[in-house]
Amino acid sequence: MTHTLLIITIPIGYIVFCYFLIKIIGNWTRDLNHYLRQIILSFLYALFLGIGIAGSDAEPGFGLPAPNIIAILLMIRDRFYQGVITGLLILCFWWILIFLFMLVIHSYRKKKLIDT
Repeated sequence: MTHTLLIITIPIGYIVFCYFLIKIIGNWTRDLNHYLRQIILSFLYALFLGIGIAGSDAEPGFGLPAPNIIAILLMIRDRFYQGVITGLLILCFWWILIFLFMLVIHSYRKKKLIDT
C-alpha cells in the first residue's frame, strides 16, 4: 500500500513543484523582452517536463524514460558522460521544439489582436 502511494505522490509532487517553479520564474521575467522571456520559459519547460533517457553503462542499449533534469543528473552520478551528451542533445531538441511552439502561439495571438 505504501509503495502505491509513493508511486502516485512522487510524480504528482514533481509536477506541482515544477509548475510553481516555472510560474515563479515566469513572474520574475515578466518585465524582460518577450522573446527572451520565451527562451527562458521554454528552457525551463524542456528541462523539467521534457522526456529524456536515463541510460547507464551497465546494460548497453538500455535506458529508462525520465524528465531531462533527472536523466542528466543520474547519468552524471553514474559517470556515463556519453549519455550526458546525448541527454543534452535531447534537451536542446525539446527546447527548440517548445520555443517554436510558443513563438507560433504568440504570433497567432498577436495577429488575432491586430485583425480585431
